[in-house]
Amino acid sequence: MPGALKPLNPLGKKVSFISNGLLYFSAIVFIAFYLVLSFYNRPTNEDVNFISIVKGKSIFEFVSWFYSTWCGRWMSSSYYHFILSTSSAYQNIHYVYFVYYVISLCILIYSLNSIIQSGIKQLFNTSINNKTSITYSILFAAGFYFSTFQNIEVWWWIFATVDHLQGIIILLLGIALVLKQRKSKIHYLLICLCFIYLGGSYEIYSLIFGALTLFSFIYLFYRKIISLSDFRSNYFVKRFGIAFILFFIALIVTVSAPGNLKRRKTYVRDHLLITSVSSTNTEFPLSGKEFAQKKYLIGLGLASLWILLGMKIRSNSSAYEKNKRFKKVLLFGCIPLLLSIIITYLFQILFLRYYSIPLRGWTFTSFSLFALFCLVFLIVGYQIRFQSLLLKSTIAVLLPFIISLSLLFYLFLQYNTTSLYARQYDNLIGSLIKAKKNKEIKVLYVDPLPDSGMFLPLEIGTDYIDDALKEILELKYDIVVKK
Repeated sequence: MPGALKPLNPLGKKVSFISNGLLYFSAIVFIAFYLVLSFYNRPTNEDVNFISIVKGKSIFEFVSWFYSTWCGRWMSSSYYHFILSTSSAYQNIHYVYFVYYVISLCILIYSLNSIIQSGIKQLFNTSINNKTSITYSILFAAGFYFSTFQNIEVWWWIFATVDHLQGIIILLLGIALVLKQRKSKIHYLLICLCFIYLGGSYEIYSLIFGALTLFSFIYLFYRKIISLSDFRSNYFVKRFGIAFILFFIALIVTVSAPGNLKRRKTYVRDHLLITSVSSTNTEFPLSGKEFAQKKYLIGLGLASLWILLGMKIRSNSSAYEKNKRFKKVLLFGCIPLLLSIIITYLFQILFLRYYSIPLRGWTFTSFSLFALFCLVFLIVGYQIRFQSLLLKSTIAVLLPFIISLSLLFYLFLQYNTTSLYARQYDNLIGSLIKAKKNKEIKVLYVDPLPDSGMFLPLEIGTDYIDDALKEILELKYDIVVKK
């Protein structure tokens, strides 16, 4: 709850206690949900293939191969190699996955907590305590998860997470560290590493961030908030300027990779096998059909919880902010969303042409959209004046109650589904290893895996996956899935 609280009547105290308790409970349920999925996640198709490639390769050898043959994302591919090579035994790699996800969530919550506290202070000239800001940081992470266009791939496919999820997490960490404005060398080194990672991972994120930064500098110069002399005298501007230069250098290294051109030629060649060269792909993937999913209702519900924070800030603030300022804030809040849509779509038209960017490539758009919804609900909660105390109390209790029930439903559903999938997956790998001892086996028949829930399923029984598993586990026999 925000800083110094005004006295509440007995009914107000009870409502506040129940409402806050439900918010905390919702945050705890999402943490449990996230940890369950993190623990039961297992390597899927592309990851299995890359584990076989990483085997026996140093990080330099893997990144060099990746950079020259497929993609220039040298920082994210380095991180990817580190994750896949941490465990020498394939059957234990899911423990590495679990640690990776726990660390990622901790970084995300830390970053969001710092940004939320700083944002509330700048926007409303007040502060909220750590308990409230951490709770809303977790709820924001939950909303980001359920509003992600392709959350199964973005969050639980390791091959995709190092680009599409970590790109946003590292960007938020960089912003959080910049807002701290500490002067230690380690602090500044972490800022530089964040921006270098951003420049050396997903190209579209880099272009969006670069455009946002340039737009911000142009605005600050135009408003005469900063000048060229600040790059020499102002500690914050000077350090951020150096970090941005490092980001730009990392981006140049990424986009100049020979693997980018080879991959584009592969897409063109595959396209020519299907259709004529004159046709191009200008399809816009974000349609009304894509938004007709139940998970987005949870995301919208989690965003609506910010109306409660706005109400609390209003009730505990001595001064009232004017509408005119909020209009400017909302206008600036639309800029990341608009830039993400324009840049992502232009990237497809100008550079890919024959290949549609998958939905996971629009993750920054889904993130920006959810953040804008949270901002709108926060301001609405601050501006709205309830004439009825009963209506205000009902909203304060009913919203978090519905969200907590929804998250509980997802928790139990995914626990039952993914735990069974993980057990069957582990049994499958165990049976493959055990069968190695019998030299007479030429073909091993295995049961199909059950429903994988929010995970991408392992397509066992396909040559692509079977060959990779045979390479990783050193199998001498063929694998056939029972019908």
